Amino acid sequence: MNIATIPDSELTFEDLEVPLRIGQATYIPTEASTKKFAYALEDESGWILGDGSDRRAHPALLSNYLWWPQGFYIQDRTASGHFNQLFGRFPALIERPYLHTRTRAIFFRALRLDEPVHAVADVVQKYEKRNKDYIVIQASYCNAEGEKLAEYSHTCMIRSRAPLGNDRPVAKTADATSSGDDASKNTRVDEALKGKSPTQFDVRVTLANARLYSLPHESFHTHDSLAEKVGFPRAVPQGLMSFGYLIKLCTQYFGPEWANTSGGIDVAFTNMLFRDDLLTVGGEVIAAESLSDSTVKVTLAIHVDNQNGRRVAAGEASGVLPSAAFADAH
Repeated sequence: MNIATIPDSELTFEDLEVPLRIGQATYIPTEASTKKFAYALEDESGWILGDGSDRRAHPALLSNYLWWPQGFYIQDRTASGHFNQLFGRFPALIERPYLHTRTRAIFFRALRLDEPVHAVADVVQKYEKRNKDYIVIQASYCNAEGEKLAEYSHTCMIRSRAPLGNDRPVAKTADATSSGDDASKNTRVDEALKGKSPTQFDVRVTLANARLYSLPHESFHTHDSLAEKVGFPRAVPQGLMSFGYLIKLCTQYFGPEWANTSGGIDVAFTNMLFRDDLLTVGGEVIAAESLSDSTVKVTLAIHVDNQNGRRVAAGEASGVLPSAAFADAH
């Protein structure tokens, strides 16, 4: 059946024809909204780059435009994230609780604060896996001059006919590095090429962190009681918080210019976060390619593990380093 013959309010997963244009939107990133997310992740950089008259926001901020563009605690009444635009248009397509399962991004340049960002978003793929329905939303962002800022691809589970995640300890014999999606291939490079590796860090994702990140909307991300109503033992912070912790890891490794050099990151949210989880964020070099006498393109396998040894996020990131900096012993 052609999608044009079905009222938007009645469209189901089976009816959905892709690609489907979700829509276009214009957002204005502010310093307050940018810092809101970074500080929720305990990233003291505030995702702010540059100084003086050229202060900019890291394009990691655009990952949150999947859901809704947020102020510090106030949402612009006229603004709507790509997923919310889709949900509002096709309410029968999606069933709560829906979950974010993967994000891929390429960064071209940091965003000028208080200047418009233009976005175009499409549903480019749908599939069924393990009794769950998934869609892939692709979004492209540019500034007023038409210069590319970033490209994103988000995979979302929009309906489940099977139980969702848990926080049980992993058996000691289990291979935590291979759980979930295959975003991290766990390949290795020659020892001579490994060079400098990222500095791992630990962080506890508290309910206060989760609330700062997800408000102004109350949901199972921000309240134990709301999480219990949809079958979770306690509040489930957004998967994008794992993405944000990995942004911090990669920015510390590649430096602030990672936001302006076609740096890439691909993260699968392999298991769910729960409030008060103690997370270990780390990675290792899996490939290195000389671009010139002075620069090298480095690919990292990156991950986030919880206190039970369960891998909650895994993926890869790439960027460019000065050869001398990469060769320095860690």
